[in-house]
Amino acid sequence: MMKKALSFTPGIIPKFICFLLLSSFSTLNLDAQTKILNRHCPDYPVGTICSACDSDDTCSTFILPPAKYNQPYSVTIPLFISDLDECEINAVMCSSDEIANNHTLTLNNCNEINLLVTKWDLLNEEAYISFNLYLHKTGDYEIVNQIYKIPIIRDTAKIVLSLGISESMASNINGTSNICIDELKDAVNILTSKLEQVRQEGDSIGLSYYNTGVIQPEDINFPKNFIEITDWSGPVEDFSSVKINNDLTPRTPEGLAAMGEGLLDARNKLLINNSVNSRKIVFLFSDGLQNAGNQLNLNGISYNNSLDSLNNSVINTNDSIIYITVSTSQAADVPPLMSAIAYKNNGASLYVDGSSSEFELFLNDQLTNIFHGMRLQPELLV
Repeated sequence: MMKKALSFTPGIIPKFICFLLLSSFSTLNLDAQTKILNRHCPDYPVGTICSACDSDDTCSTFILPPAKYNQPYSVTIPLFISDLDECEINAVMCSSDEIANNHTLTLNNCNEINLLVTKWDLLNEEAYISFNLYLHKTGDYEIVNQIYKIPIIRDTAKIVLSLGISESMASNINGTSNICIDELKDAVNILTSKLEQVRQEGDSIGLSYYNTGVIQPEDINFPKNFIEITDWSGPVEDFSSVKINNDLTPRTPEGLAAMGEGLLDARNKLLINNSVNSRKIVFLFSDGLQNAGNQLNLNGISYNNSLDSLNNSVINTNDSIIYITVSTSQAADVPPLMSAIAYKNNGASLYVDGSSSEFELFLNDQLTNIFHGMRLQPELLV
C-alpha cells in the first residue's frame, strides 16, 4: 500500500537513534536503474548545503535550509518520478531530547517535508533534526534511502545594555550591606556569560551608561554601536563578555540619573540598526531613580518633554523592543517605574540584591522564550 503521509509525534523519538541507513546505500547500482531522487544540488531549495558532490553537482549529502522555532516549515525535495509505490520518513535523529519530544515531522506527496519545533535545549550548541527519506517504486527503479538534515534556528538577538551609574548607585541595597553598583556589575557579568552560552551566529550586543547624561563605552571595547556576541572558541580577550567587563569595571557612581535619556539612547541604537529578523531587547540595570534630562513618565512608555516613546508598537512583539528591567533592590522595593517599563513593553521586571537567585533563574528559564518570540510567563510581567 502506498504511504503518502506519515507523522512523528512528540515523546516517541529517542535522542540516541543512530543513522541506520546511510546515503551511500541509496546510490548502489544507480547507473543500472531509473533514478527516482534528484541529487542535483542546484535543483534544491535556496539555502541547501550540499557536499560529497561530483563534477555535475550530483551530491549525496544534503543539509536543507534552516527551520525556525515556533514557525511552520515546509520544503520540497526534487524528484524525477512522482508516482511512487512507497514513501516514508524513518531513522529520525534530534540534537536534544527537548527537540525530540516537542516536534512534529510529516511527509506529504512523498517529497514535501513539513516540520514544527516548539522547544529547544538552552545549552545545546547546534540544534537540528535529521531523518532518512525512503522511496520505492516497483520495477527497475532505484531504492532511495537518503539522509537529510534540517538545522533549527531562531531570529538573531540584538541587545543593548543600559546601565545606571549615578551617585545613588553608591548606596547600599536596603536592609543589606551590598552596594548597588557592585550588584549591577555582578548581574551584567552573569548576563553576558549566559548570552555567550546561548548565542547564535548574528547575535550582537551594545552598551551605554547614564548618569547626568549618556556615556558611551570606550572605543577599544566598542568600536561601533554593536559587537558580536562571541562563543568561547577564540582568545579570551576577544570574548564579548570580557570586553563588556573591561569597560564596566572602572565605572564609578557619580552625578544625577538621566534614566530616560539612557533608554532613548538604547532605543535609538536598535532603531538605527533595525532588522525585521532580529529580536530587539534592552536590559536596563538601575536603582530606578531619574532626576535629570528628559524624564520617562510613570506609564513606562512616554516622555515628559517630548513626543518620544520607548516603542512604536507594543502590540506586535515582533515589531517592538522588549525592555527587561533589573532593579538593584530587594523585591519589595522595586520602583514602580521599573515595573511599568517592563509591563508596557512586553518585558520582565526583576531585581538583584546580592542573595536572590531570581535574575539567574529568569535567564535559565525565560531568555530563550524571548529569543524565539514567545510571551513571557504572566507572573514576570508585573
